[in-house]
Amino acid sequence: MDESKDTVFDEVMRKNAQRKEKQKETRKNFEESVDKGEKKLVCDVSSTGLYSLRFTGGGNLPDELKGKFTSIDRIRKMVVARYGKDILA
Repeated sequence: MDESKDTVFDEVMRKNAQRKEKQKETRKNFEESVDKGEKKLVCDVSSTGLYSLRFTGGGNLPDELKGKFTSIDRIRKMVVARYGKDILA
């Protein structure tokens, strides 16, 4: 077998590594935009009185901030614990 030719498996592994590197870069850029204050969390209130969060301009929420909440104070504490400051808009 010729050592210079890549196997299909090598190509798949290379593409996976490139995709993971791109995901890390995207995540890093997103976290930097949150730190700079470019991204803010918006707190929406449903008709049932429950609060939910989303980022301005889109973006994935961390697992602990997904879902519905009954207390805005609890949300603020969780946001400060996660990001080190209050980034609610």
